Amino acid sequence: MKAQVLRRLEASLALISVYAFANHLCFRQESLTKTLQGTSSLQQGEREGNEWEQGRTWSK
Repeated sequence: MKAQVLRRLEASLALISVYAFANHLCFRQESLTKTLQGTSSLQQGEREGNEWEQGRTWSK
């Protein structure tokens, strides 16, 4: 009886560990995606700023 309970407990802990690890990986992927999106929008802003500066100097 004790062995069966221990096996079930061990299996439950293994499932929880797998779930927690998968959740951790998904969270890291989300963070990386947000970081990359932030970087690309920053680069987009820099490009737009540079184009505006170039347009301003050309119009002078």
